Amino acid sequence: MLDSKDNQIVWNGKNPPKDRTIEIVEHTRVNPTLFAAMTVASSVGIVLACSFLAINIKFRNQR
Repeated sequence: MLDSKDNQIVWNGKNPPKDRTIEIVEHTRVNPTLFAAMTVASSVGIVLACSFLAINIKFRNQR
């Protein structure tokens, strides 16, 4: 008769795989200078887009 120790399942010589993915939460920070530069660039882009839209609406009947 075989013991329960002899009937263990072997997974390529290792333990069986985990039932779920191990998630490690790492808190990171954004460089404040980079954040400020990207904020300014996006703000300038929004202002330019709004001004171009206003110009197109104002002069839409001219060809």
